[in-house]
Amino acid sequence: MKGLGRQYWRLRDERHKAAILACRLADAFNSSATPELLDKAQHAIRAGLLDIENRLRSWRNRNQRRPRKIKALRIRAGGGSSLIGDHIALCGAHEESLEEFRQLLRQCGDALAWTLLSFDPRRIFPLYGTRTHHLNTGVGIAAATHVIIEAHKTGKFLVLDNDLTRCIGIGDLTIFRADARRQELPYSLELKARLQGVEFIAGAEVSVDFGGTVFENSSQAQLHADFVQVLGLKIGAEEGSSPQSTPQLVEMYNRAHLLVEVLGGQRENLSANTEHWRSLTNVLNRAMQSDAAYDIPEPGIAIMAVRTLKGDHSPRAMTSVMRRLQSEGFPAGLPSLTL
Repeated sequence: MKGLGRQYWRLRDERHKAAILACRLADAFNSSATPELLDKAQHAIRAGLLDIENRLRSWRNRNQRRPRKIKALRIRAGGGSSLIGDHIALCGAHEESLEEFRQLLRQCGDALAWTLLSFDPRRIFPLYGTRTHHLNTGVGIAAATHVIIEAHKTGKFLVLDNDLTRCIGIGDLTIFRADARRQELPYSLELKARLQGVEFIAGAEVSVDFGGTVFENSSQAQLHADFVQVLGLKIGAEEGSSPQSTPQLVEMYNRAHLLVEVLGGQRENLSANTEHWRSLTNVLNRAMQSDAAYDIPEPGIAIMAVRTLKGDHSPRAMTSVMRRLQSEGFPAGLPSLTL
């Protein structure tokens, strides 16, 4: 019991230190988005994820043996003890802390993605897709990491490893230019790695197939051409019409088409309305105290927030706020952004 308690508090301290480091990395990358900094940040996130996911798997494997140990403890305690309940609760808290650590690391990946996409929801939404699976520990992660390193060595590209994020769900890699043209359309790549041998060891030969979707006469097509040429890749990219190949490429085509449609026009740069930000801050603070809150900073604009805990929220509080907004003249189906 004491050993588990010490392990739990060490984990919490480790997570706290990781959060501080993540904030520093994110701030540094936001100030200067260079291939070198992106490499450093993604290496740290990848190493952290591999470690924490391995610990999470080991912990869950131990859970299968835990009922037998608890049964033996009950026998020794003469039928029951408050320590048994405390032990079970601490086991649950430890696993929850491991999962939260994993989510924290993926949030660091999200911070990199948002920076590369200029914090523009119009660019992020077409690429969005929830990532829930653990990292591939075999040849797949080695292939993706190798491509990223080689691309960053050129100094011409910024390559995001999508598996390190929670929010980018299209393709394995997202390619950006490393210069002022980073605002152009990003380019998604799907990787399929195969081991050319029996055993995956140092020096083993790996075959990697690349797949992507681009549209002719777009900045994305030029980015694709430059990336292929600089890295010397042979890549199968579907151009012009919907691909009739893998489900991944079909989905990539649909998302790429959406990205071109959304960003096809000239972007209008609007100055930030400080009144709206103040209103948003107030609403968030009030929602944390009372489950839900709203404000109308100006006619036609409503800001609403609902507090959630582990994905659950208060339906009653949300319904109450929605009814109030409807009484103010807002429609029942308001567009929303989940943070």
